[in-house]
Amino acid sequence: MILFKINIEAIKLFLLVSLVIITLVILYRALLRYLSKDRIKNEDFCTLYSLEDYTPSGITEFYFVVQNETPILIKFQILDSKWNLIETLKEEEYSKGGHIIRYNMDDLSAGIYYYGIKTENQETFKKFNID
Repeated sequence: MILFKINIEAIKLFLLVSLVIITLVILYRALLRYLSKDRIKNEDFCTLYSLEDYTPSGITEFYFVVQNETPILIKFQILDSKWNLIETLKEEEYSKGGHIIRYNMDDLSAGIYYYGIKTENQETFKKFNID
């Protein structure tokens, strides 16, 4: 009879611990859902690709991807080493998918420059050198 009583107590303890763990997991997931509300999703961002250690010269192609389902207004800009605007290459709405913008680098003197995109939710710039 004592052996049977010990097993019932062990089972009660196991069930209680399991119930506490399940409750904590449910509360943790609810907290994560609550904290992630109204956050910007990855779909709201564009991906700007780097020039891959390529020294640009002549006509250079810049590639970016729009992930948003609805068209998004994008400014594509070239800045100097002090972050002063040199030129806005494009300012128009782009739909979902990959896009290429071409620019003649021969007009730029040697130095450090930045190229990038600006949207309502994002500013992304990458550096490049002209030798």
